[in-house]
This record gives sequence, C-alpha cells and structure tokens, in this order.
Amino acid sequence: MIQGANWQADCPKCVASKFTCDEHYRPEIECPQCDGNGRIRSEVHPAVQCEACKGIGWRPMTDDELADAAEAQHEAMCEGEPPVSMDEMHQRAHREKMESRA
Repeated sequence: MIQGANWQADCPKCVASKFTCDEHYRPEIECPQCDGNGRIRSEVHPAVQCEACKGIGWRPMTDDELADAAEAQHEAMCEGEPPVSMDEMHQRAHREKMESRA
C-alpha cells in the first residue's frame, strides 16, 4: 500500500485511493533544520536524528510556509511570471542541491 505523508486511515477517500486525498494533501519540502539530511550534526553528538522531519529529510509544509508560498506565487503572477508548481520547485531545489554537492 502506498500512502502519502498525511494519509488518514479514517478518511474514506484516502483509504479508497491508497494515497493522500486532496483534502489531506500537504506539499512536502526539504527540511530546513537538517538541510534534507535527516540528521543534525553538533559538537556534542556526531549525528542526532532531526526532530522536525523525524530523520526523513522531507516534511509537510507548515501553514505559514503554505501561506508564504501562495503569496510568492501570487506576486509572481502579478508581475507577469508564470506560476511555478510545487513539484517544479522541488525538482529545482533537488537539482540545485545535487549540483552543489558535485
């Protein structure tokens, strides 16, 4: 069974589709606290699991982040820029991360 991060067992739409339904879907971003690594390095502990993303490296966007993203897209639309989907932003961020590691 394939499930999204916000898949709800008590939601008939989520259960029927085996994916997170539109009502419960929340875009995910690379965790800013651990830079997508899932672990936080410190001088005391070499690598502690990141609490924000539970060691996965990606986490659902908060309400504030969703609002900021919507506002940024609205501003870009008003300036004549075509809107960029969350998937396109994630792909660009992933590409930039891979290029910076090389």
